[in-house]
Amino acid sequence: MKLFIYSLVAIFSTVGLYASEHAEHGAHHGIDWNILGGSIFNFFLLIGLLIYFTKKPIKEALKKRKEEMEAQINKYKNEKEEAQAKLKEYETRLSGLDLEIAEIKMNYEKTSKLREEALIKKNEADIKKLETNYERELETRMQLLHNELKSELMENAINLSKELITENFVKDSKAEIEFIKKFKIS
Repeated sequence: MKLFIYSLVAIFSTVGLYASEHAEHGAHHGIDWNILGGSIFNFFLLIGLLIYFTKKPIKEALKKRKEEMEAQINKYKNEKEEAQAKLKEYETRLSGLDLEIAEIKMNYEKTSKLREEALIKKNEADIKKLETNYERELETRMQLLHNELKSELMENAINLSKELITENFVKDSKAEIEFIKKFKIS
């Protein structure tokens, strides 16, 4: 429809220009129907020839463009389906993620508890070992102190005995010497 209107506008503007040219040269002032008819015939002949020679290439170009557009539409449909499938997969993974997180936490708590129990047992074993070593060392030191004290007591007893013997011997010796002296003197 637009093509028809544009054609009429082109025809009438050409006729108007032609009429104004002839008016300047002294031609009559009416429309020359022969020229108008020839122009219309030439115009439609030009349109017909354009349609005849360009119809097949235009039709093929439009058909090719239609196929390309359909291919793009199919491609976009496939991409949309793939995207929807990925979206479903991600949604499934996300919904499973809460369960996975809960499972990881539970496993972490279990392993932490097991580690804690193992550390407590190890620490208890280490404490018992230290206590045993401490008791042994304490017994050893007590034995050493007991032996040192015994040695010191023996040494003190020996020294005291020496002093007592020496003191008593010296007194007894003095008494014997005096007794002997008395006996010699008498």
